[in-house]
Amino acid sequence: IALAMVAAMTVSCKNTTNGDNAEANAEVVEAAKIILADDVMATIDGLSNDFIEACSNSDISAIFTSNMTKDEKLARPDYFMDPSKASEWLTYNQKIFGLSYLVIDLQFRPVYGLPTEEVEAAIAKLVVDLNFPINTEDMKTKTLSEKVKTVYNCVKEKGEIEVFWKFAVGSMTEFDYILSQNPEPFFRNVTSEQLTNVQHRYSDCVKAVKELANYDEEIATAYNTINENTLSLFNADFTDVNSLKAAISSKAWKEATTARRNSLLK
Repeated sequence: IALAMVAAMTVSCKNTTNGDNAEANAEVVEAAKIILADDVMATIDGLSNDFIEACSNSDISAIFTSNMTKDEKLARPDYFMDPSKASEWLTYNQKIFGLSYLVIDLQFRPVYGLPTEEVEAAIAKLVVDLNFPINTEDMKTKTLSEKVKTVYNCVKEKGEIEVFWKFAVGSMTEFDYILSQNPEPFFRNVTSEQLTNVQHRYSDCVKAVKELANYDEEIATAYNTINENTLSLFNADFTDVNSLKAAISSKAWKEATTARRNSLLK
């Protein structure tokens, strides 16, 4: 519909005199932007609602940490993001992706008895630098869907919807990375229904980023990164726990996920 309206307006412009062409064409471009922006936002809003709903039914960190064995809890993983790295992140993208990594890590660290003070301090600094609508208290008290919905509504109100999806891309990337490092606790506890919700989360995230990639160069770069390295995961059977576990446990998947994680911070 949007394209048809733009085409109609373009024909109308061609029928104007030469002196009016430049002004008429400018009006067409502006009108097209409004039409396409509304259309994109309707699509993004729909994907966002689906994404938030899937989050409420598939908290990956909760699935991972529930029913962990004593031996697993005694492990001291060295693959979480070092919070001191936050001082090295200079660009907006580095900070938003780095923030998403630290926020996800903070959900896992306590179960291993790992300290969280430095992580919380790094998160607090990045939140201020980015004016990002989240705080450590919310992360401790709110459910996953509540946290996601709060962030989405805040950035949408500011007209910065791409910020939400950058954070979502980073969050999905860090979840991927953690699962690839130690898939056993997650797959021992997850159900087929939860896997389906996880699939919806990934799918909605990729679809939204792909949609926004047409309008935002930085989002396009993020989409190219996740597209090149992770869409092969969708070939795995999300209804079959063993099939998906085999895919995520593979050396190739672990290397691809690590590469993607590092790439977003460049």
